[in-house]
Amino acid sequence: MDIETQLQAKCRYIIFRNEANQYTVARFQRTDEKGEQFTATGHIPHLETDVTYRLSGTYVQHPRYGIQFQVSECVRALPDDRDALIRFFSGSHFSGIGPAMAMRLVDTLGNSLCARIREDAACLDLVEGMTEKKKHAILEGLRESGAFDASYAFLLANGLSARQIGILEEHYGDDFIQVLEEDPYRPFFEIDGFGFRSCDRLAEHYQVSEDDARRQRALVYDTLIQHCFRSGSTYVQEEALRKTLWQQFGFEADEALHVLMEKDVLVLEEGRIYDHRQYEAECVIASRLNAPDTRSALPDDFDAQLAAVQEELNIVYDDSQKAAIRGFFRHSFMILNGGPGTGKTTVIRAILLLQERLSPDAEMLLAAPTGRAAKRLSELSGRAASTLHSLLKWDLETNTFLVNEKDPLNADALIVDEFSMVDSLLFAALLKAMTSHARLLLIGDQNQLPSVSSGKVLQDLIESQRFPLYCLDTIYRQSQGSGIAALAAAIRNEDPLSFEGDVRFIRCNAEQVQQAVIQVVKNALDAGYSAKDIQVLSPRYQGAGGIDVLNQVLQDVINPADSFKRELKVGYRLFREGDKVLQLRNMREDAVCNGDIGEIVEIIPSEESVDHSAQIVVAFDDQIVEYEQDTLSYLTHAYCMSVHKSQGNEYPVVIMAVLPQHRFMLSRRLLYTGITRARRALVLLGDPQLFAAALKQEEREQRDTTLQLRLSQNYPLPAPLPCE
Repeated sequence: MDIETQLQAKCRYIIFRNEANQYTVARFQRTDEKGEQFTATGHIPHLETDVTYRLSGTYVQHPRYGIQFQVSECVRALPDDRDALIRFFSGSHFSGIGPAMAMRLVDTLGNSLCARIREDAACLDLVEGMTEKKKHAILEGLRESGAFDASYAFLLANGLSARQIGILEEHYGDDFIQVLEEDPYRPFFEIDGFGFRSCDRLAEHYQVSEDDARRQRALVYDTLIQHCFRSGSTYVQEEALRKTLWQQFGFEADEALHVLMEKDVLVLEEGRIYDHRQYEAECVIASRLNAPDTRSALPDDFDAQLAAVQEELNIVYDDSQKAAIRGFFRHSFMILNGGPGTGKTTVIRAILLLQERLSPDAEMLLAAPTGRAAKRLSELSGRAASTLHSLLKWDLETNTFLVNEKDPLNADALIVDEFSMVDSLLFAALLKAMTSHARLLLIGDQNQLPSVSSGKVLQDLIESQRFPLYCLDTIYRQSQGSGIAALAAAIRNEDPLSFEGDVRFIRCNAEQVQQAVIQVVKNALDAGYSAKDIQVLSPRYQGAGGIDVLNQVLQDVINPADSFKRELKVGYRLFREGDKVLQLRNMREDAVCNGDIGEIVEIIPSEESVDHSAQIVVAFDDQIVEYEQDTLSYLTHAYCMSVHKSQGNEYPVVIMAVLPQHRFMLSRRLLYTGITRARRALVLLGDPQLFAAALKQEEREQRDTTLQLRLSQNYPLPAPLPCE
């Protein structure tokens, strides 16, 4: 049933068509001696009834509708004899092309003229009396008639969605196919969302050789950005890049590098090569932050106002917390660094109340890198908070921010929590959007993992020793019996480890870890915790203690199958109503961000949906989002997730696997980040000795950035900092 089949058939009628993504269900009849009718489904552009098409695809068994033909390519079957071709080119699709010109077309180019025109439109110049206007009419007529549908089908078959094809059309106009033919790698450089692999498949279709200069330039750029993505660096050494290109692809990169630098795609600086966006981001950050600190004198009654705030909140702040509060009102820019349980949130609450007392008309904004972190900040502070992408009005289609230097934020002060997750590009965009008079407070924990994308902004800012830095070290949760906070402090200070209070370490190996996870989860559920309260973490996806396997076993425990729950298989994942799911990509139009966690409330099978396409409906904290065919891959199960995906969130119960199979992925930052996700209970599974050894392991691949260097240039050091 899965054998690729080619056949010719006439479209009898269209059962269903979604114009947004061109998904179509239609009834066809074969034109050969069999003459049988069948149902075809797929993304089919320009389909017309009573027109014959050449179809490619496979027969599949639909659970309700039986055997259907799943279309991979649909091309209008154009006439192939002289008289029929003349009638075709004299028809309504071809404005200004009469019988005489149609006859000259056929006689000059032959019965295969349609294929010849598709391959090289310049062949039309061979026809007597051909003008640019008539050439345009012929090309447009072929496109409108469906003669060029093979190009659309090819793009779809190579992983481009109808939406992406629409973006290509919007970006390059009606001639986007011609643009791809001239340089199939061009979208890789010019349009976000088009990777090298997709463009390389297009290039293969257009018979671009491996040593073609266009491909070599794309390889250079892809190699650089892939290195920066994997390592988190903002640049690569020129010598190292050249060596990699020669060893992996066998070509000297002189010409390609020259062209890319000439076009400002890459930037060369003192032997370092940057993606121009990363170079610009570091320069923007340095130039904005290197401006002299606009210090403010504290009001005479500041201490009295602070005392009143302490009374209102029923909190007595220690000296380091008071210093941080004063620092916010003294400096235009400052950093607050501290681990869990050290009172960062209580400092924020004091700052907010004091701001209201001292400047009641001032506009104060709160933000965080992720939706979950923003919600948590809002809950703890009692004020509205948003994601940075939402604050800056991120545009999904163009991957740009609508709030920028031309249309800046209306804010007198901005507080950003979980700043360790912020990368260079995002921070640069934020600084561009801020006015010169606005105060900026960055809050983070430098011991946590850095951003997923390139840069180590918080670490660079702190280590530069150029900015007011306030450190909170006293653990207040410890006084409430928090073994979690005590363990985090021990890791930070390299003190002896203890697994006490609300921390447990269960010894187990890879074969035992699944059963151990199941038992701990069952115990937590029996203790009154909900599935939302429990989060299992693992450093890797594959293996016995990996994310994929643990998600499967936990689904059966937390959300077992029954006759009342609908299911849908998407790839190798089986989704079920009631499942806890994780969002993998930002969806600005639905205000859902990468890392958001929701619950599947309904699955609509294809036979019941309006467009005959399966849907999944997910409830997030404050909204309902519908996922259709082209967005189903944005979801995965969230019973178990990576430590990186959990960053910025906190959960009442965290269970984390630490196994020998994870050895090469473990590091001090990763373990620290994982354990600090727990709020009430932490259960570690695996080998305590491996855990202790991993704490001595720093990140294996250090991030190379030049932000510190840029911050140190041209400006004198400020006054001594409150802490080092």
